[in-house]
Amino acid sequence: MPDRANTLSDTAPLVDIVSAAPGLMCLLDGEGRCRAASTELAALIGVPARDLVGRPWAGLFDGEEMATLVASDVKLPLRLRRPDGSIRWVDVSSVPVTGGGRLCAVKDVTVQRRVREADTRLRRVLAHAPLLLFALDDLGTFTAIEGRDPEGLASALSTRGTELIGQSVFEVWAEIEDLVGSCRRALAGGEHASNFIWYGHHVDASFEPIRDAQGQVTGMVGVLLDVTGQKQLDLAIQRWESRMVESERLAVLGSLAGGIAHQINDALTATRLSLGRLISFELAQTPMTPVRQHRIELLQDAREGISRVEHITKELRAFSQSETDISLNQSIDLRSVVDAAVNLAAHEIRHYSRLECDLRTLPPVQGGEQALRQVFLNLLINAVQALPEGAADYNTIRVSCWTDELGNAVVEVTDTGKGIAPGDLGRIFEPFFTTRAAGEGLGLGLSVCRDIVNGLSGHISAESAPGRGTVFRVVLPPAPPAEETQPRQSAQTNNDRRRVLIVDDDRPVAAAVALELEDHDVVVAGSGREAFEILRRDPAFDVVLCDVMMPELSGVDLYNWLRPIEPQMLERFVFMTGGAFTARAEQFLRDIPNPRLDKPFHPDDLRRVIASVPRVTRPDPSISIRTRASVMSDRATH
Repeated sequence: MPDRANTLSDTAPLVDIVSAAPGLMCLLDGEGRCRAASTELAALIGVPARDLVGRPWAGLFDGEEMATLVASDVKLPLRLRRPDGSIRWVDVSSVPVTGGGRLCAVKDVTVQRRVREADTRLRRVLAHAPLLLFALDDLGTFTAIEGRDPEGLASALSTRGTELIGQSVFEVWAEIEDLVGSCRRALAGGEHASNFIWYGHHVDASFEPIRDAQGQVTGMVGVLLDVTGQKQLDLAIQRWESRMVESERLAVLGSLAGGIAHQINDALTATRLSLGRLISFELAQTPMTPVRQHRIELLQDAREGISRVEHITKELRAFSQSETDISLNQSIDLRSVVDAAVNLAAHEIRHYSRLECDLRTLPPVQGGEQALRQVFLNLLINAVQALPEGAADYNTIRVSCWTDELGNAVVEVTDTGKGIAPGDLGRIFEPFFTTRAAGEGLGLGLSVCRDIVNGLSGHISAESAPGRGTVFRVVLPPAPPAEETQPRQSAQTNNDRRRVLIVDDDRPVAAAVALELEDHDVVVAGSGREAFEILRRDPAFDVVLCDVMMPELSGVDLYNWLRPIEPQMLERFVFMTGGAFTARAEQFLRDIPNPRLDKPFHPDDLRRVIASVPRVTRPDPSISIRTRASVMSDRATH
């Protein structure tokens, strides 16, 4: 660059020279206006050369650099904004000319600028990404290294990475045998991928040799990716998927449990009623011989066995109930809920400890049976998990309940397990907090217990010390007194003769119920469809004893079909159920006011509920049976 003393003179010829010159050139006057521009420069700017003459060049560039350009010989990088909105970067050098002004040489450096910016961005990304790139020569010496290594060697690579250039990989990473071995294989000419643990981090790596034109290995490149976060995420996803599969399995199991309980209860109903009839028959015989007495005892033993099976199916039905069955407005017997939870957990408990129960009378509480059963089942399973295996004779789980001086129901679950550390005791009800090993639980059981109990205006607490076991205490307020209602007056007695329609697809059950009601006028329908046809011809039944779950046409469907046609008949329905294992059936039984018999039922309960159904006014004789039948038939076809 010539200095200011060597100025160019005779600017008139310069205008012609610059206008015709190859390359990127322009001539500016003393005020920074264009006097001449080369054709190539005009094309770069995006404006015809003739339109540039007399135009201030400062308007073509961003920033205030043009003032400096006009006043000095410095070389400046300038950003050129073209009329179409695109940006070009140029380097401008200038020399003064006689009479003022400057002759400028322009160089388009847009590509170089973009390459530098891309390189800067890449380096910035590599500096923050869990990625490390390096290159070695054929001797294993670092020739380049960029990125960030996993934590542990951050000070060696991230802050002093350039210092590794010129050092041997076999010395720097000598303790990382998997990585060094992979580098040796790549330098021997083999591409290789591996994964290994680097200071507690999971690393996926790939190594590839560099070859010259003759195919000789001249070095290698390596890429190390820290995938610890992904591994942790994958593990978390696997755990959640496992939980989802378990939840699906429990949902299917619950549905199957409801169906199994329904079938068992149907069989138990027929068996219980038949055994009752046999016992009554034997007791009525005279004289009472030892053989007859023995037969009665055997029958009574069989009925006791039926009672035990009934208890099991009751728990199966409770397990199959859906979440919609959880109601906070029921007044329930808490002691029976605790007893049910104990029975469900007893099989698991006996492998770990002795079980002691002190279940005293409790006041009714307001809540949902299923939700509270879940609370005590969670506490019992939690107690089991706190006990060591192989010491069932020395471990104890104790369940006790009583009423405190304020009238609250109190339930305690105590174990003789390892206890809870003082620092953890205040956090055990927090969601996802657990002291168990990874994969042994999400830490939600106790938080669920707390949410349920708090939702019932109750309180749950824990007392524990390491090595001394744990006590969980649940306190629930008593349910408000139930409003007194006048008992429904009925002129009937158990000896009143009624017209009864029995609707049940299980023939043995229907036959056993019909036999028990032999002192009534009984008609049996083996399906909902058959019952519909019977009622279409003759709706004058005092009681319709109807099963809930039946194929094709359920008791729910039969009831709903009659609702707009024979509304006075609805009050005469008594529903029998061995387990309403669909959400629709459960909701139906909650919504209707009709009596309900849970299978298997006692003959006395059957007769009591039959007698409780009030007699209703017979249908208006002016409305013929034919008319009603046609309406019902029309509804059935639609």
